[in-house]
Amino acid sequence: RQESTREMGALMQLSEKDLKKPLRTLEWAAIMWYMVDALTHFVLEGSYLYLAMGTTAAHPDAAMPWAIVWREYGKADKRWAGRDANVIALEFLTVFGAGPICLLLIYGIWYKKPWRHVLQVILCTAELYGGWMTFCPEWVEGSPNLVTDDPVYLWIYLVFMNGLWVWVPILLLVDSCLVITRACAETRSELTTERAEQRSNFGVTIIVSIVVYSILVPAVLMVKGGSNVPAQS
Repeated sequence: RQESTREMGALMQLSEKDLKKPLRTLEWAAIMWYMVDALTHFVLEGSYLYLAMGTTAAHPDAAMPWAIVWREYGKADKRWAGRDANVIALEFLTVFGAGPICLLLIYGIWYKKPWRHVLQVILCTAELYGGWMTFCPEWVEGSPNLVTDDPVYLWIYLVFMNGLWVWVPILLLVDSCLVITRACAETRSELTTERAEQRSNFGVTIIVSIVVYSILVPAVLMVKGGSNVPAQS
């Protein structure tokens, strides 16, 4: 706990030093990216969520202007022209979760708040996971909804448009990890005398965890299995 407190203090001090410096080029780029990201979540993906909860983009009655966008993108990925449960579930998270976080990160980067890197790690990880869960189930099923025989649909609609939400979050994730690591490294020299005790405590913790797991899991399975045995007449 003491180490965590010192590392958080180092991160706070690093942020205070950054206040005296102008924004880095990457930080300016991050602000512009999060503006685009927020608009995409709120406007584009929000319109898909609205259409999917009422009708579909492919429905003739879908006169909403953004329905035209989704009908066009649906030529490359058919799920976006209809109602896909997996996509709808992910869009709830992006519209109501990722969108507001993007706005919060713009504020945090502009005012150099110390929590911005932690929040950026969370958002970038979530967006990478969202992209994986958007396409991995489709690949497992043999990509029945993806149109890959047209080079425009494949390389522009699918690879380029979705690839932005892979490479940009990776870049920002690496940057935040480096900043946090640098802040934590400044406290290491002060903790050398405490490391020996912590190593011994760490070993005991691992052994106790393994023993408890080895006892509890079989015990729960045995109790559950015994309760399912039909009574003999």
